[in-house]
Amino acid sequence: MKPFTIASLSICLAFASAGRTYSAADDIVFASVASLHQNGLNGAIVKGTKPANTGDWPATLYAQVEPGSHCTATIVGPQAVLLAAHCVPSKGTFSIVVDQVTFHARCTIAPGWLKDESDDYAMCAVDGQPFPVPAESISTTIEAVKVGTQLLIAGFGCNDQYQNGSGTFRIGHAPVVRLPNVKDANYVFDKNSVVTQGSQSICPGDSGGGAYLETQSATGTHRVIVAVNSRVDLSKLTSYLSSMATPDAVGFLNNWMQTNNQKICGLGAQNGCRN
Repeated sequence: MKPFTIASLSICLAFASAGRTYSAADDIVFASVASLHQNGLNGAIVKGTKPANTGDWPATLYAQVEPGSHCTATIVGPQAVLLAAHCVPSKGTFSIVVDQVTFHARCTIAPGWLKDESDDYAMCAVDGQPFPVPAESISTTIEAVKVGTQLLIAGFGCNDQYQNGSGTFRIGHAPVVRLPNVKDANYVFDKNSVVTQGSQSICPGDSGGGAYLETQSATGTHRVIVAVNSRVDLSKLTSYLSSMATPDAVGFLNNWMQTNNQKICGLGAQNGCRN
């Protein structure tokens, strides 16, 4: 794909596609990563990430959007899916297969994305029955993420530093080094990105996947999506994640729920949520 350059720093959208800067293929099918049947016990550590036990992530979806190129998405409500705006097909629809049931998704892209690539949000509604797997939850609490917070990044990542899509769903942790709308000469300035940097970064194919905040309790691990995987500077292992807590994100999510008569886990949905 064609990278864009801001402030002398070359950053690529985490969806990789030669010669294209917007939209995946028009007729694509997302499937639950649970269908990959990974046990999380085998596979090499790549860029600080490890293969996940996909049985723990049934609400995470992946698709080959072009030959050799992938995107990731997440079920976040009984009939709601979150992904990156730059992963949405040009006609705004795609299919989803979960537990051998096919759903048809109709997507809305955040209105600011064409002018601001950090506004990299899209929500999709499906018709018919609710998804048969528990949905992940979104947190829009601005205080939840601070500099130094470790985020768990999940996606259909890479098999080396520059190749896209290993056919493996991976997870890894990275520390937050900059918050949205904060000027720092070391990173590209924008309104919506949480920036992480360390031994783990998002890869081509991770786009649209969730960046999670994890907390431990007596009942187990509680996780919420706090950002969407958006862009990456692979040379510095720096990830730009579109925060769910900025005014742009919150306004988009609320408007989408009202317009589509939908609920999102963490933002009002009472049923079908993992947490």
